[in-house]
Amino acid sequence: MEQHDIYGDYYWGPMTTTLDWCEENYVVSLRIAEFWNTVSNVWLMLPAIIGMITAYSKGMERRFIVAYAGVACMGLGSWIFHMTLVWEGQLLDELPMVYSACFLIFNIVDYEYTDSSSRNRVVGFLSAYAITVTVVYVYTRVATFHQTAYTLMVLVIAYYSYKRVRAEPFREARALFKYSLVSILLAYVLWNIDVYACDSVKRARAWAGPFAPLFQLHAWWHFGTGVSSYLQQVFACCCRLAHQGYEPELIYPWYMLGMPLLVTEVKSLPRAAKPISRI
Repeated sequence: MEQHDIYGDYYWGPMTTTLDWCEENYVVSLRIAEFWNTVSNVWLMLPAIIGMITAYSKGMERRFIVAYAGVACMGLGSWIFHMTLVWEGQLLDELPMVYSACFLIFNIVDYEYTDSSSRNRVVGFLSAYAITVTVVYVYTRVATFHQTAYTLMVLVIAYYSYKRVRAEPFREARALFKYSLVSILLAYVLWNIDVYACDSVKRARAWAGPFAPLFQLHAWWHFGTGVSSYLQQVFACCCRLAHQGYEPELIYPWYMLGMPLLVTEVKSLPRAAKPISRI
């Protein structure tokens, strides 16, 4: 996964990224560098877009819409990265991961800070963290720095989500947390196999023939992180609604392929609800 100085006749020009994944470049399409790693981002984008549209139509707070939009932007950035294999595309993939995680952390821990000064400190810390990661990564281009920074955020999310699960009364909270955690852990295992056992993975693809796409493990990483990110956002939104006095309502439409869709109507406040904020 080292940086490559390749200046072949590629559709998007020379590869300038610091990472090159296990999928062979420009094999399936002459216009898409890593075809399967690109199209697999649909699973990051579509559920999040559906969630964003639903949140808007149900009158939910802007924070819900931004949360879903953050996941969709991760998918779009990753699409551009894997399609072009240029440094600017890599930034569009990796930096939104940090920003979306920051916003998710805020949504999960916000209920602990009822006064504005405490909330402002949380916002200030998360903003400073995101800016620091951005500046350091843009100037150093060290992939392990970004991976470490993001992993720390995932651990923080898991910790506070677990605390929230123990405190929340609505019954779906535990399932959302559990499946989100399992998805990201399985995806992380596949990501490491793709990185550290690439030669073996390529041999498996050669052996699999027409089923070779099933061994595109980085594409499966996108699927797993897409499921985990979406479920985590639904979990945070449910916690927020429960904290305000609503009963989170989840449905499972066929087009979500087994994943829940939060459809709580919040255009009018229940008696027990706390005021809806502007964020």
